[in-house]
Amino acid sequence: MSAMYQFYLIGETKLPTFSEYVDTPQLFDKLVNWVTSEGSLRQQLELQEFDFIEALEYIDHHIEGDGFLPILTFNNSPRNILVEGSPSV
Repeated sequence: MSAMYQFYLIGETKLPTFSEYVDTPQLFDKLVNWVTSEGSLRQQLELQEFDFIEALEYIDHHIEGDGFLPILTFNNSPRNILVEGSPSV
């Protein structure tokens, strides 16, 4: 099964901090809203999950990363990746 993936470029230092207590679904929604409004949409692709993982590995290699881009992408949020419209759990 394929899914639509959107790639946003964001500055880590510009990520907001949430001073008030926010439960996981609220935090997830706030992060998605912030990324989609403040980030720069670079690409939108429809891919199979394994193709997406392979693309992340290629990007990580291309930017001379340390291999963590694919891992951090899937361990970054309650629904594994920040996908607009994903149900929060």
